[in-house]
Amino acid sequence: RWGRAAVSYDLALQFNPQFTEAWNNLGVLYKERENPEKALECYMAALGIDPVFPQTLNNVGVVLTVQGKLEEAREKIQRAVEVNPFYAEAYNNLGVLMRDEGDITEAIKYYEKCLSLDPE
Repeated sequence: RWGRAAVSYDLALQFNPQFTEAWNNLGVLYKERENPEKALECYMAALGIDPVFPQTLNNVGVVLTVQGKLEEAREKIQRAVEVNPFYAEAYNNLGVLMRDEGDITEAIKYYEKCLSLDPE
């Protein structure tokens, strides 16, 4: 299934190399396959096309969080919620980041914001 999805995104990008969502989604596939370098490469291609695409900003932040680059991660994810203040998943990821930094009070604030936007 992963292979078929990757081929589909690659094909879409051959037809339209400016397809931000395809770059982003291909990055998600690489992240899920535990290839953060390739994921970041795809995400950066997406941001090169649309530097304020909130899903990609969030996704870059997630990879940077896992890599321990918390300040860079925070910048990207905060930018995602500036662009889309209703982006619940990004608030959740800010909560994870704050938890990882040991700021539980701030983490709870972001988790609560996430839940207020998306109770499911």
